[in-house]
Amino acid sequence: GGTLVFTVSNSQALFDLIESWGGKPVMCKVGHSFVEEAMNRYQAILGGEQSGHFFLPEDYYPYDDALVTACRLLKIISDTETPVSRLFEAFPKTFSIPEIRPYCPDDHKFEVLEQIVAHFKTKYPHTTMDGIRMDFGKGGWCGIRVSNTSPRLSVIMEAESQNHLEEITKEVMNHLKGYPEIDWNK
Repeated sequence: GGTLVFTVSNSQALFDLIESWGGKPVMCKVGHSFVEEAMNRYQAILGGEQSGHFFLPEDYYPYDDALVTACRLLKIISDTETPVSRLFEAFPKTFSIPEIRPYCPDDHKFEVLEQIVAHFKTKYPHTTMDGIRMDFGKGGWCGIRVSNTSPRLSVIMEAESQNHLEEITKEVMNHLKGYPEIDWNK
């Protein structure tokens, strides 16, 4: 029944699992400060982002701490007789590609993102909380946002099958390659 916070760049499987386990999933913008703010606002029991920031406020201070996170994982592992490899069998198999971070100058990246959003928002269900996160159906999604820290875009894609991931990747990349402001070689 607890609330868990994660960013728009995290797996759809996370959202679905939290709901199936009776929790309340809350998605927020990417960034340590956004996760921390959402954790406080929703009194979440866990929060994190794919960069490795994890907040574990239960019985501890409400800020992210990698060592505490590692200790909690070790405790979970030590409290069970199930091999670690089997602990992860409960999670759905997903297919993804490593984050793509093409160069796009700071003075153009927001305008380029607006054009990308305009192109995709009429085609797919989406959220524009932080860039655009599109639902391609069948567990497939793509998130495109501007980097908070560098002159780059961030593109993340995931699907429940390799074929669907390839379809999503082809469609998204074909569109993105049409922007002269995006430099794929920097």
